[in-house]
Amino acid sequence: MRKALLACWVIAFASGCNDSKISTEDVVELTVCPDTDDSGTACSTAPDADSQSTVVVQVCVGGSVSNSDRRTDLTATLRASHGTWAGHDASDATSLSLPFGSARCQFATLTVDQTPGANRIDASLLGYADSKVIVQKATTLKFVDFTAASSPPLQGEDSSTVQLTVAAHSESGGLPSAGTRVEFTTLNLLPAGSVTMSPLATTLDAEGHANVNVFVPSTIDSFTIVGTVKSPDASVPEVVGSLDIKRQ
Repeated sequence: MRKALLACWVIAFASGCNDSKISTEDVVELTVCPDTDDSGTACSTAPDADSQSTVVVQVCVGGSVSNSDRRTDLTATLRASHGTWAGHDASDATSLSLPFGSARCQFATLTVDQTPGANRIDASLLGYADSKVIVQKATTLKFVDFTAASSPPLQGEDSSTVQLTVAAHSESGGLPSAGTRVEFTTLNLLPAGSVTMSPLATTLDAEGHANVNVFVPSTIDSFTIVGTVKSPDASVPEVVGSLDIKRQ
């Protein structure tokens, strides 16, 4: 194997290397959240899917190759199913070219997106690839708030439509995960009656926001709108926010 491996290093990089006697770990090794990372950044193989959390990976030339045998013009390619590599290739945020130069190992940082679930990371070199899978977890929701398009939102004595925006916030400080939904209800309508909301439920946009229009007849002087935000992961507790609206 040793002779075959040495022969691998002397062929041109463009032609790759695929000797049946050589195993992947002889050529390239990929580690997620390596112990050798000294960046001081918290790293987890189960990051929050919040467009903010990062994962550090280490790519190394295989341990069967000594420093004296190793070429210095080798470049590994990192690919992720989704997310953004720091310094990513211009045309594809999920791809990163990683030159080794004189180093045996290089580090790279992936900022995860808002997609909960498995995210596969591949490191390829000379036709060999090592793969790892991280599992992005749905963010823990913290609180919900409302803002009105106008202030005060309900003015005058006539029927009118109140335009509101709900925003959900996560414990991590990043954005809510994709697939997070909000359901709207009303309470405390005075005098007794009803309002019409559209939509009654919707999926939050990429910024964690959703809009709702409330048609308020002239007979209603005040009410409370409630937004219940639910994660795509049923095990994550839902959060509730509300806004009291009074005719002025």
